[in-house]
Amino acid sequence: MQYPNIQVPNFFSQPDRVVDYAKTLEYHTDATGQWPGKRSPALHTVNHTLFTLAARKVLAALYPMNYHNINWEGFGYFQRFPKGQAHGEGWIHQDISSQFTAIVYLSHHNNCGTNLYIPKDELKVPLYYEGSPGHAANEIKKEYYSKNKPLNKKYFDALKINNSNFIKTVGFNSVYNSLVVFDGHTWHNANSFSDLDCKEERLFMVLFFQEITSTKTMKYSGVELLKV
Repeated sequence: MQYPNIQVPNFFSQPDRVVDYAKTLEYHTDATGQWPGKRSPALHTVNHTLFTLAARKVLAALYPMNYHNINWEGFGYFQRFPKGQAHGEGWIHQDISSQFTAIVYLSHHNNCGTNLYIPKDELKVPLYYEGSPGHAANEIKKEYYSKNKPLNKKYFDALKINNSNFIKTVGFNSVYNSLVVFDGHTWHNANSFSDLDCKEERLFMVLFFQEITSTKTMKYSGVELLKV
């Protein structure tokens, strides 16, 4: 099914406390180069209370009538980008293992939110099998992300090969303490990694929901609108 795209302001009642807590954690780079910047340990392993609170608030935004009856599985992290480490737009990709993805922006960056896309041609979506143009570009991405290398022409040429295959459909601004939710299979990227007017590190919380079930009937927007 296709989950709806939403943005909700004022997600946490005390976002500054969440940010202060995020600053106490250790962060690591992904050795396989799947994502940029650095992530905290999985939130359920370091602060199960905060993780559960955030997840339930996301579910309440999607299912306001019956989120109390929902069983779910997922995981999440804080993710940060030291100032000046990266710039430009992000790599367009999917969260294949996620039913839907939720992001809470926790720094005061402007225009560093999330864009959603559809392929220009479904027969030409980048494929990453060995020997394909998409594979070569993806290997360059992994090289830069895994080592936190400064982004240069080699990286941006690879980024162009990947991102030129898509048409932007939706853009969400990175409003402080706002939540964005979108289907995990929707192609997406960061619309920018940096804001020259912001002196903070770029920080957000990302949650991936893998399984959603309920003891009561669940209604989904994409299905219900087809009945009208």
